[in-house]
Amino acid sequence: MQPSETRREFTNDEATDFTAILTKIKPRTPDAGVQLYAPYSYDAATALIEGMKAADSTDPATYLPAMQKVDFKGVTGNIAFDAKGDIKEGGISLYRYADGKWEPLK
Repeated sequence: MQPSETRREFTNDEATDFTAILTKIKPRTPDAGVQLYAPYSYDAATALIEGMKAADSTDPATYLPAMQKVDFKGVTGNIAFDAKGDIKEGGISLYRYADGKWEPLK
């Protein structure tokens, strides 16, 4: 692939149209900017890379089982997976109130 095929310059009209679209949708989603999901995306990409390194392969059939070995301190917290592939410490925790105190659901 030639560099000219991987990058395209936008015309002023296209850039203006894109800016107009962003300006139009921003009032409907004031707090849902790209930055909201960026840390999670960063950790997800890092987890995949660590799984590939652990498996010494970029083949999903090879590196997906190795994801169970992934364990690192990400920007959103500790990143590690259980045997089913679920994250061990998710970004959301559920609690219940019992016996006068809050306790996490397991």
